[in-house]
Amino acid sequence: GKIEVYIEEMEQTVIELNAASESEGLKMSPEFPMILNAGRHTRYNINTMMRDNGWNEGQRACTVAVSPEDARRLGISDGDNVSVTTQASSETGAAQVSDQVRSGMVLIPHGFGLIYADEEVYGINVNRLTKNTHRDFLGTPMHRFVPCRIEKV
Repeated sequence: GKIEVYIEEMEQTVIELNAASESEGLKMSPEFPMILNAGRHTRYNINTMMRDNGWNEGQRACTVAVSPEDARRLGISDGDNVSVTTQASSETGAAQVSDQVRSGMVLIPHGFGLIYADEEVYGINVNRLTKNTHRDFLGTPMHRFVPCRIEKV
């Protein structure tokens, strides 16, 4: 009832995988002490199927979500404008202080900040915050682990 999968390209990486190497890969720098998890799923985003701003009217659809502990430490209140900076870029959006966010994390949904009818549509285009070279050994973009910092604007 089981299937064994062998992927030659992954063999050496899997053999070398251990808690120490994983910990080393997760170390943060003073310049970027937090982790951006790009692609938060909400009921207001549908990846890039957004058509116009009307479907977001009255919603807080594209926020920069942070934990209450991080918000206190950084002097950020719910609704404040904050900048999120990564090695790739910096974007500004409204903070959402949420106990659903783990301390040290920043969550921004995908599907916003697109160009529609020659205008940039509401929200942050989180792809601008991720480098095209920030990939795992197979080439998969690491959108769920982007070192960043967040500051009140």
